Amino acid sequence: MTPKEQARVVIDEKLEKSGWTIQDMRQLNLAASLGVAVREFPTSTGPVDYALFSDGLNYVEDCDDVDAYKKVFKMIFEALGQYQHYNMMTNKAKS
Repeated sequence: MTPKEQARVVIDEKLEKSGWTIQDMRQLNLAASLGVAVREFPTSTGPVDYALFSDGLNYVEDCDDVDAYKKVFKMIFEALGQYQHYNMMTNKAKS
């Protein structure tokens, strides 16, 4: 299993324990639950690992929601021993 596949297993588990339904793009059904995490969701800059949708069909844009999700992902990166990677991704790395 590649490091990305290993990370995905851990992330999926954490999201599912938090009440999210995990889906691949080819199985997309945003009405499946109130919280849907879609793997490899396409964006204008390329696919993202996960896109989070809440309350049925509303893409998560509320700052409070985004901050809450960032906290979850920070915990996941810390649990994987990838805190430096998290800092780099969130532009918190020191120059």
